[in-house]
Order: sequence, then C-alpha cells, then structure tokens
Amino acid sequence: MIDERELIAKIAKKDQNAFQTFFYIYKNRLYYYFYKLLENQEDAEELTMETFFRIYRNAGTFRGESKVSSWVFGIARRVYLEHLKEKNKSIKTLELYERDAVSEDSPINEDVELVRKAIEKLAPHDREVLFLAYYEELPYEDIAKVLGIPVGTVKSRVFNAKAKLKKIIEEMSHERG
Repeated sequence: MIDERELIAKIAKKDQNAFQTFFYIYKNRLYYYFYKLLENQEDAEELTMETFFRIYRNAGTFRGESKVSSWVFGIARRVYLEHLKEKNKSIKTLELYERDAVSEDSPINEDVELVRKAIEKLAPHDREVLFLAYYEELPYEDIAKVLGIPVGTVKSRVFNAKAKLKKIIEEMSHERG
C-alpha cells in the first residue's frame, strides 16, 4: 500500500518519481470529477493538469490535518470554481453512479438513465455534495474541509439532496407511467 502522505512529502522536495506515482493514483479520479462537472474533454484535461501543477507547486503546504484525497479535491474544487469565473460557464451534470458495470442491454440501464436525468435537475451544490459523498466516498468531515463548510451543513446538504433526488425520481417515474 502506497502512503500518500509520504508521496506528498517527497513531492514537496520535488521528487519526480513520487510525483509520477501520485499522478497515476489521482489522474483518472480528477479527470472524472472535472469531466462530470463540465462535460467537456478538453476542459477536463486542462483542469486536471492545472490541479496537478498546483499539487506539485504547493505540496509543501500540506499539513497532514486531513486525508490527502480531501486536500486534492479541495484544490480541484478551487481550480474548477476559478475556471467557472473565467469562462462564466454553468455547472453541468454529475453522474454519480454510472459505472462501467451497467451494460446497454441491462434493464438497470433505464434506472441509471432516470437517475442521471434526475441528478441533472438538482442544484449544483446538491450534485457536488452527492458526488463527493457517494462517488468519491469521502467522509462528511473531509467533505466539509473540501467545501469549506461545517460538518453539520454537509450532513444537512446530503440529507436534503437525497430527499430532493428521491422526489424528482418519483415525479419522473410517474410521468413515464
């Protein structure tokens, strides 16, 4: 098992091998995070690289008070918000659990599509908190650090987002008949 904290300490000393290892650990997770927010491959790649640049440049500032993944996604979120401000783009859909396990012929695929469409109707902060809680599986304490809000607010947002999602799914299910 690779100790991510040790990698960060080595990256702070400009260890290229440690950075390469760290890059391979996080590249797909970060790309997926950005791609699901922006639905644009070029922007997702650009923001992923910008995030790694900042990780490399700021590794010495990691104090170890949170999990490395929380620190990384905190940086990623700031990169994303700066991108939105620069480009004045709206937040796009997060697809929480469309994982490769669902085939196109599967009857579950209709349910996944229903959930995806329901998620699109959620407010951006609801989509983001659900993504971090259920896709990235971050604990509430880490989500609070990433978002810069109290843990109680995270719990409230997750609860409310799930309730909203359930209501939207029920409404859409009734519409499908």
